[in-house]
Amino acid sequence: MQLVITGHIPFMEMDSLSPEEKKEAYSTVEKQVSSLFTLIDNLPDGKSIYLSLSGLTIQLLTDEDFQSGWEEWLIDRRNGSSNSAKSFTNIIARIKKESSTRKIILLASSLSGFPLTAIQSPAAVSMQITQSVKLHKDHFGTVPSGFLFPANAYLPGLDKTLHEQGFQYSFTDQHARQLSDPIPENNSAIFSPHGVIMIPSMKLESLNMLQKEKTASDQMAAVIGLEVLQDLIQGEGLNQIISVLANETIADNIARVHKELPTAHLSFSYSGMMHGEALFSHKDTARLKALGEMEGVIDAAAYKQSKSPTIKGESLIDGMLHMCACYLGADKTSQTVWLERFAEYSQSFQKQWKLQDGMPHGSASDIYTRSIQKGVKQGKGRLKIFMLSWEFPPNVVGGLARHVHGLARAMAEDGHEIYVITTRAEGLSEYELVEGIHVHTVTPNAGQDHEFLAWIGSLNIAIMTKIRSLCEKGSLPDIIHAHDWLVAAAAITARELYDIPLISTIHATEHGRNNGIHTKLQQSIHLLEEELISNSDKIIVCSEFMKQELQDIFSVLSEKVSIIPNGVNVDSVTPGSSERAIDNKSKGDRITVFSWGRLVPEKGYDTLIQAACDLKKQGKDFSFIVAGRGPLLDYYREMADNSGLGDGFTFIGFVNDEVRNSILKDSDIAVFPSTYEPFGIVALEAMAAGKPTIVSETGGLKAIVRHGYSGLLAKPGCSADLAEKIWYMAEFQEEAAKMASQGKEVARRIFSWERVSTETERIIQELLLHNHIKRGEKDEYTISF
Repeated sequence: MQLVITGHIPFMEMDSLSPEEKKEAYSTVEKQVSSLFTLIDNLPDGKSIYLSLSGLTIQLLTDEDFQSGWEEWLIDRRNGSSNSAKSFTNIIARIKKESSTRKIILLASSLSGFPLTAIQSPAAVSMQITQSVKLHKDHFGTVPSGFLFPANAYLPGLDKTLHEQGFQYSFTDQHARQLSDPIPENNSAIFSPHGVIMIPSMKLESLNMLQKEKTASDQMAAVIGLEVLQDLIQGEGLNQIISVLANETIADNIARVHKELPTAHLSFSYSGMMHGEALFSHKDTARLKALGEMEGVIDAAAYKQSKSPTIKGESLIDGMLHMCACYLGADKTSQTVWLERFAEYSQSFQKQWKLQDGMPHGSASDIYTRSIQKGVKQGKGRLKIFMLSWEFPPNVVGGLARHVHGLARAMAEDGHEIYVITTRAEGLSEYELVEGIHVHTVTPNAGQDHEFLAWIGSLNIAIMTKIRSLCEKGSLPDIIHAHDWLVAAAAITARELYDIPLISTIHATEHGRNNGIHTKLQQSIHLLEEELISNSDKIIVCSEFMKQELQDIFSVLSEKVSIIPNGVNVDSVTPGSSERAIDNKSKGDRITVFSWGRLVPEKGYDTLIQAACDLKKQGKDFSFIVAGRGPLLDYYREMADNSGLGDGFTFIGFVNDEVRNSILKDSDIAVFPSTYEPFGIVALEAMAAGKPTIVSETGGLKAIVRHGYSGLLAKPGCSADLAEKIWYMAEFQEEAAKMASQGKEVARRIFSWERVSTETERIIQELLLHNHIKRGEKDEYTISF
């Protein structure tokens, strides 16, 4: 295992500190530096540790005022002996010396120690890295080969900036690897799309964590802050840390195995994300908003300087540094005072740069917007997207409608122009602007009493007619996004007629739903799926399981398929009223188990009925409620009645979201016993609602739920195992509540529609860029993150 130590000393303006505050600051520095040098002094020959210092820390440790005060404090602290303080006097010089012997291998970080994912402008991100590189050159005489992101916070596209700066490797959170595309085997290092090697890492906070990972490979890194190191090296901790250190450096390991490393797209991630931890807390919201506005001011100054080089103001670098440093040093200041001081600084900066003089509209934010959006499709620019789906709220049949709605709303909130073309349900108008989404509904000429495929054909004709009408009235869309085979004909026709790239999200396959193709209808649907997949420029699926299914059934090339796990909207599972859906008297002491979904064979409700029978035979008193409609509703009702479950098992049919949420609120456990489930958005909804959740260990469900942490996994089709898991949740309610809480955080943090929107945009932008390069056209689309 590689040990990476991070050193970021909180922002301090030495001149403004009182004598007592200075003593406290120097004491903090001494404790942290002492722990580092203690570890270094005890390292055996041939062993190395990695050290990452933020630019702010390097600047502080080389500041003349800090140095003089630091030396005086050390001598005073060590009874007037300058010799005893000598090894600590010049910290940077000592680090440089240890670096020359390879006991310390330096890693660069950002200038400010502030997460780069929270910085909006690519120019500002580049500035953070460039200036950090300059500081390493100035004070250590070299540029590190590796880069450590603050908080391990990574966003797609940051690897491009690292590559341009010459970095060979960096680090990302090991648990977030399950969101990559494709998912690497054995949690190994990978190449990013821009050729930077990404090392899996873990945040080390205790010796127990270290022991659990002591067999980790040389490609695994443990990241530890200096403030934590000083506690861990006490007693036997020092020897335990040294005992797990790799015998080979990252550079040596990479040189040996780099040809074997796969390439993968990494999603947004940061340390602790997969455990539901937040990168920023709710109290940071106002400060982050102020930083975003200040960033726009700095970019406006950069734009003005590029047009009028003679104009001078405070250094743009100092402005960015001050901005991030103020945030990182904000804990000791009340939010109101901080915001007032920051506003004063922002106004002073704008005045120096005369941002209000002679500029169009007199607004720094306007200038900023124009400077980074030359044309409507540059960077994170506005995309025009036609989404085709046979169902969309309020016409909800299954999870597809919720998926399209969640994605469309998130992309609209991100500033994209979203048009959803879907089936018109009773009472809906032809056009509505809903939550920023342009919703166009169409009515097939063939009614739903017609043969199914004839109705689908008629629906596609109506959708294509609407597409033609929209294209004639306005500009062409940048992309067509089709959802499943039911809109295949319209999507393919529009692609060919208007030469518009086509992306298709495949939510499930007919083969997977039926465990094979057995009827003429299934064969027809299968062929339509194949045609849609063949004619799509890119395919999106929700899980590794689903990607493998497409490769097995349709022989799809791996590089054509991208994985974006579904999202969940927490508000959609929040009860809107305090009324109870389950009467207390009828509920009694019963444990209520709730499930919902389409009543079709692959949802596994026959297994749930049998599990209920098993629990009843054991004398367990449960009440099972299943909501949903489908062809097997009457069959399942009869099956439950014939099993002697009485009022202990109820199929209540279709319910709207409000009723479902009320039942969910009053329930004790949520169960989803599917035998086939590409993803399982209903399980995410249950987790987001904070309910103990049990799912089948199949398909995408097993990727959502981490067994024993965010829920429980049951064997598909095994009623005895499912009954055992239900009993466990009911019997050990404290453990169940803990899993429910952790599952809720996982659902909220990782499976957000904002992340799905960002990943979808990334795939679209890459496809558009590829097409323009392929055609030899100008690079109209610039990918920037």
